[in-house]
Amino acid sequence: MKILFITRGSLVGSNNSGNTIINIFSGMENVEFYNLFFRAEAPNTALCKASCQMSEVSILRRLKGGGDPVTVTEGQGTCTADVSAEQEQSLYAKNRNQKSRLMWFGRELLWKTRLWHNKTFEDFVHMVKPDLIFMPSYGCWYPYEVLQAVHKLLPQVPVFLYHFDDNYSLHQRSFYPSFWAYRFILRRHIRKAEKIASKTYVISQVQKRDYEKMLKVPCSILTKGADFSEEKKSPVCVHEPVRLCYTGNVGDGRLEILLKISGALAKAGAGELHVYSATRLSESQQAQVDGDRHMIFHGAIAPEQVRGVQEMADVLIHVEDFSRQNRMLTRHSISTKIFDYLGVPRCILAVGPKDIASMTFLQQEGAAVTVNDLAQLEKTVAELVGDKEKIAMQAEKAWQYGKKTLDIKAIQSSLREDMECFVKGAL
Repeated sequence: MKILFITRGSLVGSNNSGNTIINIFSGMENVEFYNLFFRAEAPNTALCKASCQMSEVSILRRLKGGGDPVTVTEGQGTCTADVSAEQEQSLYAKNRNQKSRLMWFGRELLWKTRLWHNKTFEDFVHMVKPDLIFMPSYGCWYPYEVLQAVHKLLPQVPVFLYHFDDNYSLHQRSFYPSFWAYRFILRRHIRKAEKIASKTYVISQVQKRDYEKMLKVPCSILTKGADFSEEKKSPVCVHEPVRLCYTGNVGDGRLEILLKISGALAKAGAGELHVYSATRLSESQQAQVDGDRHMIFHGAIAPEQVRGVQEMADVLIHVEDFSRQNRMLTRHSISTKIFDYLGVPRCILAVGPKDIASMTFLQQEGAAVTVNDLAQLEKTVAELVGDKEKIAMQAEKAWQYGKKTLDIKAIQSSLREDMECFVKGAL
């Protein structure tokens, strides 16, 4: 079965959508990967039989009289990233940090030129002739426009959509008219995509409930999984001092919660917090981190190193901010690292509002030690780092919960049934 994955970034483990797709689909028999993506990054030639790349940089270059904005890579081998990749990544970082709405609309205007919709693009789509098209939901317009173009060329091919962030609901907080103008147009693109979709997936029960009401389509839950066979279970041996570990994004108020955890460790006089993150810190944040004796900020690590780092920990940390704005942003989502945490196994300490999807998920069957009120944080942290038996017991609870809900073989079996059902129906 040939699957065309339409993604913003290359299909690699260093970005959320690539990490999730690789986890879910890797190892499935008789599945061939093809990737159509929109950033100046190297394609994953080790995984994908062919890739098609186009980006803002290549479209701008074409506007200035440059070459073809679409690049196709076929077969196994090595491929270097676009020479302008650093420039584009810097632009994305600036956009994230400044929340520039002007850049949102400017980016969409570039894609509206449709310089990417040329013979190279059409030849790639017809060359692949996929049995299935799979696309995660994104918070920008242009991936949906490309999806519609692919669907127009291959109207009989089933489309699977996957919502793992909330890009549709109006449960957002902003006082900028431009934000809402962008959001309403994005909602229209998502509704159009749903009209051509054969199957819709979401990441949480909260999102399933809300999206089925809003989009009026049946939704199924799809998450990352893990191998829970006993030989994959790493032994628990609590260190002295107790080693706490956080891997992932520290933006949107998360760093402030991690600093509070570190402060609780300082008051307890025990434990050390190791943070691994690619998030760029501001000068004031860096000063806070540098002045903290119980937090060690390691920066970014390669995707293949994450499992080893997590296995070295005694307690794995998940945090979400309590502010109203960030609660709305994370209400439907479950961080991909939570699925990784449950497959290690280690004790999980989760701090965040009780009504968001990630906390609801971890609170089931006591899979994590949870803190829903920051007033209780110091006491909970002190009790946890002072009780090695509880750390070991919670590690076992996390493993058993993951085994029950995230077995990768069961996830892939259910997904394959869906794929075969719709692919056969399209023949």
